[in-house]
Formats: sequence, C-alpha cells, structure tokens
Amino acid sequence: MKAFVLATLFYAASAGQSSVTPIGKVIQMLSDMEAKGQSEMVIEKKIYADYSKAVRMSTRELDHEIKTSKATVEKLIAKIEKADADVASMKKSIAANDVETATLEADLKAATEARSAAKDQFLAEQTDYGESLYALDRAIQMLKSQAVDAPQAMMLLQRMTKTTGGMVRVLASLALAQGRSDGSGAPAVAAYESQSGGIVEMLEGLKDNFRKELADLEKEEMNSANAHDMERVHLDNTIANLKDEREELSQNKARTSAVSATAKGDLADTRASLADAEKFLADMKAEFSTKSSSFEANQKVRTDELEAISKAIEIMSNDNVSGSYATHVNAELVQQPRKLSLLQMHSTSRQALRSDAKKVPRDACKGSQVEDTCCFRSDNHSGEPLRQGCDYD
Repeated sequence: MKAFVLATLFYAASAGQSSVTPIGKVIQMLSDMEAKGQSEMVIEKKIYADYSKAVRMSTRELDHEIKTSKATVEKLIAKIEKADADVASMKKSIAANDVETATLEADLKAATEARSAAKDQFLAEQTDYGESLYALDRAIQMLKSQAVDAPQAMMLLQRMTKTTGGMVRVLASLALAQGRSDGSGAPAVAAYESQSGGIVEMLEGLKDNFRKELADLEKEEMNSANAHDMERVHLDNTIANLKDEREELSQNKARTSAVSATAKGDLADTRASLADAEKFLADMKAEFSTKSSSFEANQKVRTDELEAISKAIEIMSNDNVSGSYATHVNAELVQQPRKLSLLQMHSTSRQALRSDAKKVPRDACKGSQVEDTCCFRSDNHSGEPLRQGCDYD
C-alpha cells in the first residue's frame, strides 16, 4: 500500500504540467484501486460462502452417513450373533435327532429280528401240529379198520413212529393222558385189553386238543404279527419324520450360516466405509478450519488496505492539501528559467520532478492523521517506504 502511494505521488509530481489536476489523478487512481479491492473482497467472500455452504452440506451428509453406518453396524452385529446362536442350537438339535433316530432304528431292527424268530418258531410248531394231526388221523383210521386189542394197538402206533412224522408227539401226549386218567402215572391199558376202542377215543380226544392248541397258536401268532406290524409302522413313521426334521434342520442351518457369512461380509464393508467417512470428515473439517483462518486473515489485510486507501483519498481530497500542492508545486512551475539547451532542459525537468516529488508528500502529509503512512524517502528507488520519520523543513 505504501509503495502504491509512493508511486502515485511520483505520478502526481510528473503530471504537474498536465491539463488534469495531479491530485485529482492520484485520487482517481486510489479510487480505482479501492473499487478493485472492494470487488475482490466481495468475490472472495462469495467464494468462501459457497465453499462454507458446500462444507456444511457435506458435513451434514457425512454425519448422516456415519450415523446410519453405526446403526447398521449394530444391527449387523445383532444379526450375526442371533444367526450364530441359531446355528449352534440347530447343531444340537441335529445331534439329538441323530441319536433318537439311531435308537429307533435299533429298536426296529431288534423288533424285526424278534418277530422273525417268533414267526420261525410258530411255523415250526404249526408244522409239528399239522404232522401230529395227520398222524392222529392215520392212527384212528388204522385202528378203526382193524379189530385188535389194546396191546396190539399200541404196538401198531409204535411202528407208525418210523413212517409217520408227528407220531412221536402223539404217543407222548397219549402216555401223558393215560397217566392222568390212572392217577398214578403208570400206563393203564389193561382195561382196554379186549378191544382198542378206548385208545381210539383217547386219540380222538388228543386230536381235538391239538386242533384247539393249533388254533390258539395261530391266533397268538396273528396277534403278535399285527402288534409287530403296528409297532413297525409307528417306528417307520417316527424315523421318517425324524429324518425329514433333520433334513429341514440341515437346510435351515445352511441358510442361517449363509446369512451369518453374508452379514459378516457386510459388517466388514460397513466398518471400512464408516472409517473412510470419519477420516474424510475429519480431514475436511481440518482443511476448512485452515482455509477459514486464511480467509479471515486475508479479509483483515484487505480491510486494512481499503481503510488506508480511503484515508489517503480523504486526506488528498482535503482543500488544505490541494492548496498546499498548488502553493509549492505550481509556484515553481510558473517561474521561467533562462534559456537552456534541449539536453539541459530535459535534465532540469527531471530534477524538478524529483524535487516536486519530495515536496508533494511532505506538504500533503504534514499535520495529517496518516503522517506515518506518508513518511518515506523519495530517493528510495525500490519503491518501498522507510519509516525513518518525516522532515518538514
């Protein structure tokens, strides 16, 4: 600013012989500089206002993004924890299901084996009863067709054991029946020595007993088979349901594990995005703080410059300053020196300009409020003011 005042004062001195008032020229230049400074100041404020607005909007968006990301992180953590807990629970359920299924399959296998053994035994007994009934029919038919006494009938029955299956059982049952009728357990065939009718009656009685026992055996076998079938159906259904349940548990576990894995991936991405957003916001705030400080400093500098220019215009517009300039500068310009050569006139003109330049700032600033601002050395060719005090001789 002081350099500019120096330049304008030199310009005013050099324009002493122009038709335009030198002080007016300086005031015009200072006014132009003031207007330019004010314009640039307005532009800077507009740029800073736009930048500040963009920062506020970005900050609001980032704050919302960070808040949303944090809420998402919490939801994902809860989702992962629940999914993992469900997976662990389903693993236990699957293990329990496997144990129960194995137990029921073992029970079914044991029941099937027992039923098979019971059926084999039934078939053997059924065959034995069938052979015994066949032997009884043969024996009764044979004894009825022959007129023999009891001892002979017994001998015939003994011979049939070699050719007819089931006859052994018939004789054993006949002996047991004779022992019960005698009461002593010894064979009592003497009462039937004259004829074999008594033995035939006993054989027919055995035949009825065998038929009844076979019917009971077959009924028992049928009930046992039905009970086994019902148990087998129940076990089969239960095992099938357990297997279906296990399949469903396995599928749910796989889906839940996939959900957990996806949520863990989303959680990692969200945390990374959150960290980036927080870092970007912090960097933006730091940069905004730095630029705001720079803007405020620049605005202060421009304000000070504009105040100095305004003060200089005010001083130079003062009638006392204009009159002082007219007294000291115009009076010297009126005096006509002796005729000189063209070269001498040019040199003299340059010296007069330097002299005028020294007097102008001194006369213009003497007694003013910006005396310190105007103090400089006119022979300082660098154009920079030197605060060494003003000599107003």
